Amino acid sequence: MKTDLIERINSYLNKYQLFNPKPANDEDVKQAEILLNVVFDSDYKQFIKTFGECYVGVDIYGVRNSNDLKERSVVDLTKLYKEAGWPITDDCYIISFDSSGNPIMMNRSGEVVLFDHDNGDSVILANSFEELIEDNLPD
Repeated sequence: MKTDLIERINSYLNKYQLFNPKPANDEDVKQAEILLNVVFDSDYKQFIKTFGECYVGVDIYGVRNSNDLKERSVVDLTKLYKEAGWPITDDCYIISFDSSGNPIMMNRSGEVVLFDHDNGDSVILANSFEELIEDNLPD
């Protein structure tokens, strides 16, 4: 991710005290990738290793679990939705949800895709993880 975007994220999180002090480490990331049989997007990896799971205009889920049931990891969410029969391809992983509960996923190409559960359509929200953050991070 661009340095200026990282600085904007830091500023936003510090201003609103939204920083989640549970960033991922290399082993967390590697284990999650193995469990999902994917390679995470490099910007997504950088984000979760720097900021962990947090809200930046959109909730971004990380790879670490906690005892709080409200916090779910990318691994848990992706497996849960696949097991429930949602049409999530093997190269995708859930990083967020929209306000209607539709999963927001990353695919192998690095695109951020929304699956609309009402009509079954998939829509590209952003061409990259960085673009997703830039488009949603409040000023």
